[in-house]
Amino acid sequence: MTGAGEIDGISRNVETAEVGYVEPRTDGPVLANTREALLSGANGQKAISEQALAKVVGEATRVTGRVIAAYTTHVARGELGATGTGTASNAPPLSEGCATGLLYGKVQSGKTLAMIATAALALDNGFRVIIVLTSDNVSLVEQTASRFSALQGATVRSSDNIGSWVEDERHFASALQGGGLVLVSAKNTAHLRRFCDFLAGIGAARYPALILDDEADQASLDTNTRKRSQADDPATVAASKIYDWTNGEDSIRTRLPHHVYLQVTATPFALLLQNIDNSLRPSFTELIEPGEGYVGGDFFFHQRCFRDDGGANPPLCFAPESDIDELVTHEKLPESLELALAFFLSAAAAEGLTSSRYRFAAQNFLVHTSVRKVDHKAAADMIRKRLSELYDSLLRGHDSLAADTFFTAGLQELRKTVEAPPSLGTVKEYVKSRLQDREVLVVNSEKDKPRFGSRLNFIVGGNILGRGLTIENLLATYYLRSANIGQMDTVLQHARMFGYRQADKPYLRVFLPQLEANRFRSIQVAEENLRDLLEEAKSSTVPIQVISGLRPTRPGVLDANSIETIRPGEVVFPPMPFIRFGRHGVDTAGSTSAHDTAFRKLVDVFFAGDFSVFAKSKPKAERLRTTTISAVIDALSWIPYPPEPERRGNWDPRILRLILESCSEKFENQALVYGRDAERTNITVGMLGGTDISKFKSKGVPVLCLFYDRSETSDRRGVLRDVSFPYVFPQLIFPSTARGKVLPTQVINVTGLEEN
Repeated sequence: MTGAGEIDGISRNVETAEVGYVEPRTDGPVLANTREALLSGANGQKAISEQALAKVVGEATRVTGRVIAAYTTHVARGELGATGTGTASNAPPLSEGCATGLLYGKVQSGKTLAMIATAALALDNGFRVIIVLTSDNVSLVEQTASRFSALQGATVRSSDNIGSWVEDERHFASALQGGGLVLVSAKNTAHLRRFCDFLAGIGAARYPALILDDEADQASLDTNTRKRSQADDPATVAASKIYDWTNGEDSIRTRLPHHVYLQVTATPFALLLQNIDNSLRPSFTELIEPGEGYVGGDFFFHQRCFRDDGGANPPLCFAPESDIDELVTHEKLPESLELALAFFLSAAAAEGLTSSRYRFAAQNFLVHTSVRKVDHKAAADMIRKRLSELYDSLLRGHDSLAADTFFTAGLQELRKTVEAPPSLGTVKEYVKSRLQDREVLVVNSEKDKPRFGSRLNFIVGGNILGRGLTIENLLATYYLRSANIGQMDTVLQHARMFGYRQADKPYLRVFLPQLEANRFRSIQVAEENLRDLLEEAKSSTVPIQVISGLRPTRPGVLDANSIETIRPGEVVFPPMPFIRFGRHGVDTAGSTSAHDTAFRKLVDVFFAGDFSVFAKSKPKAERLRTTTISAVIDALSWIPYPPEPERRGNWDPRILRLILESCSEKFENQALVYGRDAERTNITVGMLGGTDISKFKSKGVPVLCLFYDRSETSDRRGVLRDVSFPYVFPQLIFPSTARGKVLPTQVINVTGLEEN
């Protein structure tokens, strides 16, 4: 649970054509009692302030209003709300399947608290079954279950203790008729199998249900999707087990025939790239903005942290990439890790001496290395050895000069953000008292139940330190993780340093290679762009901006046949011209008319009616005109192009419009248009030579090239033999860079574009 005042936030409502908003009841007993529990800090949780909780409830009210609207539109009417029956009829859902929504927050921004408040409101509005699916990690299941214990007026149970309640079906069947039932389950095949049987045994199908899938993009997706899309016989490729139990034919969703499935994540890239007919592709999205005091990517990886000379400003500290080799070969403690330890101990002293709240609480240091357990052990062993040397020095006075050098380096880094840090002697005394009870913890799949006591904790691990795990008062992060081709969602989920930490900012640092810092920065920008796109869009069909060297997500969960990609510097054109066919072959008159109409409109709009631009005698410089991306987007609907996939190549105006819209702000809505006559003879290439293409790629904005071929050649090397009429040939060139910066690749799922 986040601290008082830390979850002061609002949510943004993203409308779609399918789902609207229904004002929910907000005066019910479950919400009232849950509010009281949260305010008082019941069950050992941190108390929430009135102001902060009011914001969360307002946020959850918007989410619940969308959920009720989705249920009413796609599932059933009259079952929810203040006047609803609170029971589910035997009628099938109104739509082909129950609704799926997306709750899109930010890493460590308070999504769990939003889910708790949403669950309370859902129970007060007629939902009787709340399922919370969480990662298959003992620590995260316990953490989620502990936080959901704040719900009052409902029966709350967790699958980490499933054996104690699956035999008590009669009690839980009665609980459904009372305040309702909240069940937290790990996404684990054994748990989910028992879970499904339990739901059937208590008659849960008779009640409206809300399924909250926390970290929905992690385990719920079918990891065999790509394999199936490439198989000769897709029916022979079975779905992955977790997907089968959560979304398959005999799953939690089918055991609860009247439900809304609400996905919750900070990294929805994989979800938004699912096919439109996939049950995990969201039909509506609710954006949750962090509240006051949130410290995220805009703090840790803001442009101001990257100096022009290649260095870093706080809170970033660049570590040489060569230190990765030293760490994984277990030769010695890298110098960057030595500095990170020195900073952490100095910052812990400065923070602890400022307030006893910190002096008697956990102060944490995180080392995120590779996925290999042997590397975790080696790093932990090196840290233990170095800390023992320091403690012996402070306790007995051995090598005091070396200790002074160590702490002086830490204080030098701390002075960049703390004007008056404690003296060297004071820091040494503080650290000596705290190192007596320090602990080095290895956290991986073998040891995934960390207990961060009220001491100096040095936490070492890999992916298990990613999704969902909250590390309170994390002062220093040492991130020496690198991959030639990583995944945006995985990298972003590693940002455990994010959270409500406004007061701690002077004491925070991240030590990592510059390449990784650049990746985090680019992901931060791409995420903000995606959130803006979703806020403005009327559907979940939006392009994902993917930075160089990374994928948006793991490829196994995507349909390879439905994913289209536009890369920086890409040249797009239809190999064949638009040809109107009649009963007896090519309709030459109709084709000519279509191209002539388009040509005249394009000349009017882009060249003020000056047809001479297309004359052979026109100087090249006068053929290039400035325009707007908005005008180029409009023109895509005028330019004739062949609808057949084999004839249009990579020219698909549906995709191009979405891509241009998504990057319009990056180019300040600026574009160029170029006109020229043509005598095209080969469908495998465009009309521009390599020199001209390179020049246009360097312009920093998209360039729409318009060629008018009126050569009426009867035999164009045998490939355009049917074309004996003038035609418009478009070629769109995307720039390689914009204002000196490398542009992202744009990835989009093309299914369902016809409806958008």
